[in-house]
Amino acid sequence: MNIDFINIGPIQKANINLSKKLTIFCGENNTGKTYINYSIYSLLKTAFNLVPDFMASHVDEIKEQGIYQIDMRHFFDQRFESLIKKIEKNYLDMLPFTFATNQDFFKDSQIQLHFNKELLSEYSYKKEYNDSLVVGKNKKVLEIEKQTDSPIVMVTLLEKGVPDRLLAEKLSETILKIIFGDVFGKTFLLPAERTGINLFFKELNVNRNVFIDNLNKLEKKRSRQIDLFEFMDDIISRYPLPISDFIYFLNDLEYLKRQKSEYKSLATELQRKIVKGSYRIEDKDVYFQPYRSGKKKLNLHIASSTAKTFFSLVFYLEHMAEKGDYLIIDEPELNLHPDNQRNIARIIARLINKDIRVIISTHSDYILRELNNLILLNEKFKGRSKLMKKYKYSEEELMSTDSIAPYLFGDHAVHPMEMSREEGIIAKTFDSVINSMNESADDIYYKKREHVDNA
Repeated sequence: MNIDFINIGPIQKANINLSKKLTIFCGENNTGKTYINYSIYSLLKTAFNLVPDFMASHVDEIKEQGIYQIDMRHFFDQRFESLIKKIEKNYLDMLPFTFATNQDFFKDSQIQLHFNKELLSEYSYKKEYNDSLVVGKNKKVLEIEKQTDSPIVMVTLLEKGVPDRLLAEKLSETILKIIFGDVFGKTFLLPAERTGINLFFKELNVNRNVFIDNLNKLEKKRSRQIDLFEFMDDIISRYPLPISDFIYFLNDLEYLKRQKSEYKSLATELQRKIVKGSYRIEDKDVYFQPYRSGKKKLNLHIASSTAKTFFSLVFYLEHMAEKGDYLIIDEPELNLHPDNQRNIARIIARLINKDIRVIISTHSDYILRELNNLILLNEKFKGRSKLMKKYKYSEEELMSTDSIAPYLFGDHAVHPMEMSREEGIIAKTFDSVINSMNESADDIYYKKREHVDNA
């Protein structure tokens, strides 16, 4: 999938290719990286939340016939382009909510989605799909089945009286997942504000409960009907969508911790190599237990800045991560020593090699240089094995330039960064700053040395 973003914040135009395993955004401050990160998050998260009118015409026939067939070949021939337009419109309608601002701010914004229609058609033909619609106490009212190597989706209505909108929504979701299931994966975003949010989310909950108690008393006195939880959710929703979603994620830890992910080993590695400790969730509190501290545990708010920053990533890998996910990390280098910036680069490489699609925005020259090491080591050459052993690289960390899409932000535009198998990612944005700094340091050193020598 290629996306053209037009007039999004400071960005006049950006073409982003999301078909790569690793997408990298670099550039100076205030050049629009967060705007594009949030825009991608919103698109991936809400693509399946279309108004169901594009499938509404099938509902009457399903209710009349009971068993109904949808031919995906007909859909691709006659309705694919209109579906893309609806996804684009849905994204634009969501922009004010995504950024928690007024609609006029995005009045000139546009988005254009570009897909390989033939490839998607082939994918949907081969895909096997089974689903159902359940209402009430586990009452199944609709079954949906598509066999592999078939264009036909079989829809069976099991009960009468199912609301038209519910049927249309389920059909819309089905068609979208059959066509785009591997394109619009589950998305998890770690905002740059994660360290602070990890600290205040509990206080937000406490204040929320106190506020609700007080409003309850007020409601009883005045006999007013107030949906208190909806009222507080409205307050949280005044943050940009990725921030409010991150707060909801933290509020849901007790439930989410019951799940187990196949990426737990990477969470363990991250704790061992970077945060030097483990996390525990007890009675809605998050604790950090440093290694070599015996059984002593710390409330997260008094743990190190690194422990605070990486809690959410560790939790995601341990309990939530699934193959095909999009993981968006704003500044993965946050609060990290340069050596650990290299370590997080290696963990990102292991993630993409285990089918997690990663998008990062970074100011770290260390991360890019370490990724370049992994690119260069991906090809066989004399002495490679000795180097890998010496610097403790593993085959699971290596990657090719074909799996990476790096972009440079600046001057209201976004440009692909150069890459080669011989050098990896050519990061001129960092090189120019480093060269300038070295030049000024040399000038200062030698001028002072000259003064001392002449004294």
